[in-house]
Amino acid sequence: GGVGFVGGIDSYSFDIILDVYNLVAGRWAELKRWSVRRFAKSTRGQSAGEAFAALVDYAKATDDSGLLSACEVAKKYGDDIPMLIKRIRKKAVGDRKYAYLTLTTTHKAKGLEWDDVKLGDDFPDLFKLPDEVMERNRDALAEEIHIQYVAMTRAKRVLHLNKNLTKYMTTVVESDHRDEATLSVQMAEEVLSLE
Repeated sequence: GGVGFVGGIDSYSFDIILDVYNLVAGRWAELKRWSVRRFAKSTRGQSAGEAFAALVDYAKATDDSGLLSACEVAKKYGDDIPMLIKRIRKKAVGDRKYAYLTLTTTHKAKGLEWDDVKLGDDFPDLFKLPDEVMERNRDALAEEIHIQYVAMTRAKRVLHLNKNLTKYMTTVVESDHRDEATLSVQMAEEVLSLE
């Protein structure tokens, strides 16, 4: 068996990650996506590091979480990226029924279930957000709560929480954070009532 990708492997960001890596590595002639290539062009005479910093600033300023994630992956795995992407593509199976492991995004997983689900650590820590951010971006917060709810309800038997949710649940259980837990339940109920 191999690795299955809900929606197929080409629907994931491997090409963007490779482009971000090529930007960092100074391999600007190999850049395929305009969204990354323009940072190489706009920083002529600057280093690859400066071009990468400009790309990260842009991703933060435009709240482009996909591009920001690709930047984080490129920074973390560096020169291993081409080999890792090649290995991932080699392990990918076209039909998920032959996969020993299925990878997905929460959006692509809607309506699907698995016996055993492990949540990734790329969900925001909703309960660390300052009150003013939560009030200003109530719709965005409701969407994030909904996304985490959808992710958690994909498990039929076993759910492995990510570190933020594990820490939060441990804090609620081990200490007297009843008000915080009640607020969280109220927020979740509010989101679910919108469906």
